Amino acid sequence: MFETFNRLSQREKTLLLTFVALLFFGVLYLFWNSKLQALETLQTTKTELQNQINQIKDAQPKFLAKKQQLEAYENLLNENKQDLSSLMENTAKDIGISLDDFKENKRSLSDDFSKKKRKNQKELMEYTQSVTIKNISLEQLSKFLEKLESNRFPVRVTQLNVNVSSSDRQVLKEIQLTVATYRNEEVKSEK
Repeated sequence: MFETFNRLSQREKTLLLTFVALLFFGVLYLFWNSKLQALETLQTTKTELQNQINQIKDAQPKFLAKKQQLEAYENLLNENKQDLSSLMENTAKDIGISLDDFKENKRSLSDDFSKKKRKNQKELMEYTQSVTIKNISLEQLSKFLEKLESNRFPVRVTQLNVNVSSSDRQVLKEIQLTVATYRNEEVKSEK
């Protein structure tokens, strides 16, 4: 190679050295540029991750409060042993009304996928109690509903059908009422 280089004219040597120098600096530039782009990409990624970490830190108190609220409600569902029929009868006695046609129902609110996935789990169960109330005033009904739903455990009116007296709109001829409560119960899965 050196002999071939020495046989070249001065002008050819200069052009060849210039070409080699340009090639060297071009490769160096491309290498440097790729490293700078990689560094910029890392910096952008770092900034995005830092922003996400800050968002998580900002949301943490709300999340912990919601988690605590969820755990308290979960404990309430685990502790719920409320008997709807006795609750409704006692509340009706306090207000001075009578209840007829008790119909009780129970159903699982847990989805089929979670039932298959876990063994010996707790399922969310809904217990409903339907009753008929005859000849009650609007004021008595509102007191009855208020007392039912002010219970410590989750007791909610899920259905209310009212037939009003044609002569006096304040007297309710017949009411069909469905009340529900919810609790977690241990259910053994089938193998």
